This record gives sequence, C-alpha cells and structure tokens, in this order.
Amino acid sequence: MRRTVISFVREASLGLIVLLAAGAGCIDASSPPAKERPPSPTPAPKPVPPVTTWLVEDFESPQGTSGGFWCAFDRNGLGTRVSPDPFVLTAGGAPPSPGHAARYFGKVGDNRPPYSWAQLQVFLNRDKSPRDLRGFRSMRFWAKGDGGRYSVVLAKAAVMDYDHFKQDFVATSEWTQVTLPISGFTQAGWGRKYPAVFDDVVQVQFSPAAFSRPFELSLDHLELSPEDVVLTPVGYDAKDWFEYRGTNPEKRRGTALDVSRLLDAPAGKHGQVKRRGDDFVFASGKPVRFWGVNLVAGANFPTHAEADQMAELLAQLGVNITRHHHMDAAWSQPNLFGNGGATLKLDPEALERFDYFVAALQKRGIYQFLDMLVHRKLGDGEAALAPSDLTAGLKVEGEFAPELIRLQEQFVEQLMGHENPYTKRRYAKDPAVALVEVINEDSLFWIQSEGEFAIATPEYRAVLAKQFSEWLAKRVPGGRAALAARWAPDDKGGKGLEAAEDPAQGNVDAVVQFGGEDAKRLSRARAADSLRFYYDTVLSYYRRIQGKLAQLGYRGLLTGSNHWVETPIDLYVNAQLDFVDRHAYWAHPNGGWGYTTEISWDPGSLLKDAGLGVVGSLAARRVRGLPYTASEWQTSAPNDYRHEGVLVMGAYAALGNMSPIQFAFSHSARAAEGVDRLSSNFDVIEQPTMLGAWPAVSLLFHRRDVRVAKQESVLAITDAQVFDPLFRAGPPKELARLGKTGVGFGAGGQTEPELQRLVAASIKDGVARANDGELVHDATRGTLQVDTARTQAFAGFKPAQKVTLTNLELELESAFAVVILSALDDQPIKTSKRLLVTALGNAVNTGMTLAPGRNRLVNPGSAPVLVEPIVGRLGLLGLAGKAPLKVYALGPNGERDHLVPLSASGGIELAAQHRTMHYEIVRE
Repeated sequence: MRRTVISFVREASLGLIVLLAAGAGCIDASSPPAKERPPSPTPAPKPVPPVTTWLVEDFESPQGTSGGFWCAFDRNGLGTRVSPDPFVLTAGGAPPSPGHAARYFGKVGDNRPPYSWAQLQVFLNRDKSPRDLRGFRSMRFWAKGDGGRYSVVLAKAAVMDYDHFKQDFVATSEWTQVTLPISGFTQAGWGRKYPAVFDDVVQVQFSPAAFSRPFELSLDHLELSPEDVVLTPVGYDAKDWFEYRGTNPEKRRGTALDVSRLLDAPAGKHGQVKRRGDDFVFASGKPVRFWGVNLVAGANFPTHAEADQMAELLAQLGVNITRHHHMDAAWSQPNLFGNGGATLKLDPEALERFDYFVAALQKRGIYQFLDMLVHRKLGDGEAALAPSDLTAGLKVEGEFAPELIRLQEQFVEQLMGHENPYTKRRYAKDPAVALVEVINEDSLFWIQSEGEFAIATPEYRAVLAKQFSEWLAKRVPGGRAALAARWAPDDKGGKGLEAAEDPAQGNVDAVVQFGGEDAKRLSRARAADSLRFYYDTVLSYYRRIQGKLAQLGYRGLLTGSNHWVETPIDLYVNAQLDFVDRHAYWAHPNGGWGYTTEISWDPGSLLKDAGLGVVGSLAARRVRGLPYTASEWQTSAPNDYRHEGVLVMGAYAALGNMSPIQFAFSHSARAAEGVDRLSSNFDVIEQPTMLGAWPAVSLLFHRRDVRVAKQESVLAITDAQVFDPLFRAGPPKELARLGKTGVGFGAGGQTEPELQRLVAASIKDGVARANDGELVHDATRGTLQVDTARTQAFAGFKPAQKVTLTNLELELESAFAVVILSALDDQPIKTSKRLLVTALGNAVNTGMTLAPGRNRLVNPGSAPVLVEPIVGRLGLLGLAGKAPLKVYALGPNGERDHLVPLSASGGIELAAQHRTMHYEIVRE
C-alpha cells in the first residue's frame, strides 16, 4: 500500500464525468470528452462577488431557471440503463415548487473501464461558462428516492482528471430538504489536489454513489445561500457499550479463541509451495490456501519478546501467512537500511530482529510473502540520473531504467541470499518463504502526467525513448520511412510519427497514458506498438528479477505486481509468472490517514453493494488457471460496518479459491494488550470487532467449511484483444457472489453479454445463492447468510423476521450485526461438544462523533475504546442427543467470565449485560 496517494481510483464516486451540452434533455456518451485546459489564473486574487440567496434551478420549465440541465449517462456496455430517455420533467415536485421535479431512475453499470455513470447536470450559466461561487456558504435542495446514497458535485473547470469536489447525501422515500455546507465539498484524493476555491464552477452534478445497482432519485428546488449552515454532529448511543483494552496471547492460549491447532507447524515442513492449476500445493502434492495479514514497516522489527508475543497471537487467530511490507520505507522505524538515508546495505540490527521474528512465525506454522520493492527512496548519490524524478518505490522508472534494476538486483541478493541464523536457511532456499513479489503497486500501463506514476524529467524520458527506438528498429525494418508509413494516421486520425522523431536517433517518444485517453489520440498502429513495447519491457523486468532469484536458489512462486489498473494486458503480463496478486479496499480514507477530521470515507456497507465491494473487485481480476492472492484487502475504519469484512472475505475467498491477506495487522511492534484508542484506518490489532472475527472465520476458511465453487464463469479474452490498446473489458462483479469468476486468456470462457445474461438469470431481487445455499447474499437488504455443517452465520442489517438456518435461529434487536456459530471440535454443529458464538457490533472511541453523512469525523474521540454489544436471541436447532448446555460469556482473552442462563425456550439471550463479543457453548 502507498502512503502518499489514494490507491483505488475504481472505488471513486460516480460523480466524475463532466459533459457540456445545451438545453435540457438526456444524452449518452461512450467516454468523457476531451476538454481544453483553462487559461492560467491571474496572480492577483479576484474579489469575492457579493451574493444573495440564488434559486439555481426549480425544474419547472424544460428550459431551466439559470443555465439549463441535462441527464447524461454512459452507453459503454457495462450495464447502465437510465429512464426517462429522452429525459423529461416529472409532474409533482417538492413543497417550494410543486409543479414538476427532475426524476431519473435505472441502474448504474459496473465499476471498471471505460466506467459507468449516470448524472443529472445543472449548469450555472446559459453559455456553460464557469461561475464564481465563493460568496456562497451553503447549498440547499429537495430530494427523495430509494433510500440510497447519492453524490452532489461542484464541478470546477480547473479539475481535469474528474476528481471533483463532492459530498454524499441519502435520498429518503419522502421529499426532504438537504442542506450542505460549501466547506464540506472535498475531493476523493485519487487525482490531482486542487485548492477548495469555488471560483470556476461549471455545473452542479447529482449521481448515484454506488455502482452495479438500481437507483431512483428525484430532485427539486436547488438553491445556493450566503448563510452558513451548522450541521449537528451524529454521536453514538453508547451507554450500554463496554470498554476494550486489548488482548493477551499468553492468557488466550488454549481457550475457545485459540485456533492455532489449524496450522500445520512448523512452516516449510512439506517442502516448497508450488502451483497446480489454480491451487497452491506443497511439494508433496498437499493443497494449501493462505489466510493472512500484512505486517507493515516497524511491525517487522520487534524485539525478541515482542516477536514471540506477536507470532503467538497471529497463530491463535489462525493466520498462516504474513506479508512483510514497507520494510524498505524511509518512514519506517526502523527499516531494513537503518534509517541513515543510504539504501545500498542492509542494517545488521534490523535484519537480526527480522530474522528472529521470521523464525518465531515459522515455528508456529506461519509462511512468508516477501516484497522485493515497496517504498525504497534512494539516498544521495545512489542514482545516476535525475534523482528528483524517483519517487519512493521507484514507480515506473524502476521497471525500465538499467541502473535502477541493477540496484533492485543488488537488494534481492542481499536479502534473499542472507542466511537467517535462527532457521539456518538462506531466504532464497527457505521452503517457508512461499511467495515473492517483484514490485508493489506499479504498472507501466498506468503512467500518469504528474505525481508518482509520471516520468517527470527529460533524462528518464530519454532512456525510455531510446529503448523504444531500439525496439522499433528491430520490429520495423526499413528505418524512419517504414515506421512513418506504418504509423500513418488511419480513418480516425490520431498522431503518427512526428517530424522530429527518428528511431535511428533514439528519440521516439514512448510515454503513453494507457490508463487514460492517450491511446485514442494516437494512430492505431502507434498505440498498438507502444502497448506491445510496454508489455515486453515489463515482462523483461520481471524476468530479470526472476533470474536473480533463481541464481540464489529460490524455487518458490513469484508474481510481478498488484496494481489496481484494470487494463487486461496488465493481468496478462502478470499471468506469465506463477500466480496473480491484486489489491482492493472498501471505504479507504480520502484526504489523509488516521482518525482525524481531515479524512472522509464511504459510509456504506459492502453488503449493500451488488458486487460485494472488495469481493467483486478482486474476483473480476482473477485469471483462470492460476493461483490468486489478494495481498491487500480491507474494509477500512472508521466505517461503521467494517466488522463485516472478515466474514464476507473469508466466505467468498473460500468459494472462489482465493488466498486473501488483510491490510494490515499492525504498522508497529506494539502489543495487542493495552489498546488505548482507535487511531488507524487499517490496523486490525487495535480493532476489537475485526480482530474478534478472526478465530471463527479462520475455522471456516482452513476447514473449507464453504466449498470451492464448481461454477466458474470467466470472460474470454483473446490475444488480439489483450494487445488492442483500446480494449477494455471485465466480467460483471456480481458473478463473484455465485462462484468463481475472472478472465480467461486463450480458449474457453464466455462473452460479456453471455455473462450479463447469466447474472440476470441467477440473481433475482438482489439475492444471489452460491453452492446450493451455503452462501446467500441479499444486496437489497444488505444481508449475508452462511449455512454449512460446521459454520453458520448472519451478517448485515436487522431483518424483519427471524433468521433460520440449519442449526441456528437468530432474532436480532441490534440494527447491524455479525453473528457466527462455529463448531470448535471440527464436528458438525449438530453433534459438536463445543461451540463458539461470535457476536460483533461497532467499536468507537469515547465521545466520537461524525458529520451527518457519517463519512467524516467531527470529534475523533478519546480513550477508552467502546464496543457495541449485540442484543438479540439465539436458538440452536436440530442438535443430536439431549446433553444439557452450558453457556459462558468470554472475556477479551477467551477466558470463561461468567455463566449465561438459558431462556425458557432453551435459547441464549445475547444481552448488553454480558459485555462480550464471544460466547462458548459446552454440551456435557
């Protein structure tokens, strides 16, 4: 994961596209139009114009009140459908203007290139020119709809990358006035950052905030006001919540929360991990799946005592692989280089701590996933060319510049050739080092014009141009004339060979932003040759590092990178190695890190997402026939529903045969005991209701309680499509709820229309069933049911009726809950002698409050951490025999705190008075 830029553009709001048109109606477009860059702002600040309350639009006339309005949506073949088409106003409006309103409805398609969107655009001037809104302090409008989340955007002319300033709101079933402060409009953070100065606003956009789901929105009476608006913060009714101070692995040992017996210790005893089809297997042929966490930065360098405690807790949670991440980051204290600024040698003290920690993990059955390059920032004099162009992690340039690749090879030799004195094995020859990655989150197919993925200096641009020119000279015999003829503009135009470019001179520009619109501005042949050159360059780079590892004796599995780009060729080049790895986040913070008032996040539950959020995003990028890891996934804090993530990911990873690795366990070597307050968006070690899910879900995952799906529905992609620079495709994310999905290169697979028809036929009213009912997800109601012999569970919003599974009956009073019933002795629940009930709610800091949209912190709160108790009634059905039950409420270390009396019907009252997240049931 990167520290400086938001990682996942694909999770951005739908309010991204700005289309300029005249009048009122409904239009479509296949992609965002190119826009001319506005003139540079004048140095002197403009005076703020005086303003009064302005009725921008009352939707009473098709011509509009101020600048007109449009309904605009994509026709990119990703499933978007919008009505009315053509757009017309709807009779009946909000109280201030009851004649008409703007109503549009339908479904937004998939969240993948070339992207889906559906907007109501309100222009501020008739000529579509920008307007200065600096004098206004608030926005008011009336809305009603389906109860879903929607976004409103202030589209500045200066924002060229669609990372516009926006806020979210909920459209309730009755007309409701929404009032928003102008100061609350912020960028998502994945694009270029602009000052929040609204002196050039072209339009106000309204759009659904979620992909792959139906929507219905009515809008009326949009006003801007110079009056400030004070929003009342939203707090938590936490009077019955209980304090959490952490957990102690020594005290947990042997309790119901210790599932370390699932691990086959020591790691490596079955030989090197190999691949067989899409399975990981040991050299003996025994299959293995990985279920792990990231250890980030300083967490990799604990003292010996800290290492033993952390390794013990990880084993007790059921972790069987740890990804060692950001060990090379300058901000890590310590790091592998010793924090002295130089990066040419490993620091002996840091390395010794890492060695001991690895040995402690392996002793308990935990394997390693090692990154060769994440966040290394070269020291002074370590790079011969343009050091200012090299971001931490050597993004982009690190894949083609010879001196940078040599430095990476040197690091590989230093780390992988090093003998761990505690295991007596070099890392390259250690069978417990199961997986290795070349470079974290990088792709030449995602070159940008600025930022860390840009080639910002002429020196490195010249290096790439020289390599491209040499590549062209071999591929296109006949010199410049032949290349000019080959690249001649085609029927759609596009740039060919420029007059000053000549492969013999080594100056043919190679920089193309394939993640944007650059390919459309080139002739087809030039774009295709550029794409093929990038592919060859990336694969050559991967092979260089692979060759160095082989020289050192590494016989484990290697992947290239895990960038979020969805261009099929990036998956294809990674599929030339041993396994594929990708990343995805839900509710990733925007605007910063930690529990601060600067960040914002998606406040929704992924259970209400038709693609199940991270599950669908990851599954759509699986490659048929190869093992698949998700080396970073998270349902991030402070989202109120983040505790759903562990169960959802564990269940659907088991279904799709994926090996997920949660980001992160910790960023430091701190103890799990003594948690003061919540401060990290990612660290599970401090999140009680995420950590609390791990034992039960580890049982589900490692025992394969949810079977691997027999159904596999993949998108067929031909070699011609892979190397087509304009080709964008992916399977519907909803398929992840039914079984295995992803892409298939070569023969076999299905077309996009065939896959869309499969979704339509299999998912009715938002309900998707997998494995004959083992998993049932209702995206409309936001619920998940798991019904297997040894694990049965419910997650989601309070249902109107009892939840009835094979052996579990649940009646909830809590508004949202995760409840898991697990057999602890590996017998079916029906005959099990020991059962674990996991009941998880929210967790907050004392006094924590949110903005009304629940997506910003007003007060981050203070110690102690408070945990929401789940309230309801749990019944056990169909148990064999008549053995009496004893129920214990467990403490934070798994200790039996007190007996819980059974209800008159023999059920268990889940109550706040028990102050617990776990109950143990014993049948004697």
